[in-house]
Amino acid sequence: MLIRRFSTNYQSNKPYPEPQVERKNLEYAKLLLEDYAGRDGEDTAIHQYLYQHLLKDNELSDFALAMEHIAEVEMYHLSLLGKTIRLLGFHPVFGEYSSNKNFIFWNSSSVNYTNDLSEMILSDIKKKKMPFAGISIIVLLFRIII
Repeated sequence: MLIRRFSTNYQSNKPYPEPQVERKNLEYAKLLLEDYAGRDGEDTAIHQYLYQHLLKDNELSDFALAMEHIAEVEMYHLSLLGKTIRLLGFHPVFGEYSSNKNFIFWNSSSVNYTNDLSEMILSDIKKKKMPFAGISIIVLLFRIII
């Protein structure tokens, strides 16, 4: 198991699993591309959090710092997915396959460029599609803001 520590407490305290596969499988690799660099994947989350960090750095420095550290954790997730895609026998290209099997390169149109703090937080929760993680992010962010 890989244990990755960041300068903050924005990650699980449990070790990350080491990327490994039983055998190469291009179909599984292509499926992982959606989580890796699809519209709602890790790459989009990283860019969204960095945008929020840069936008709010002067007015809400605690929030901005949190977004920077959360982006760091997401970068590590991106790396783990990329390594797994390689182990499955595919290149970790930034994009995903559409339902009709066409490859769509990643672009920043999926990043929510709002400057409203409430909308930022709601967008972050929707992007991750994880209700429990969303609740912990809300608690964390409101602690920072209040």
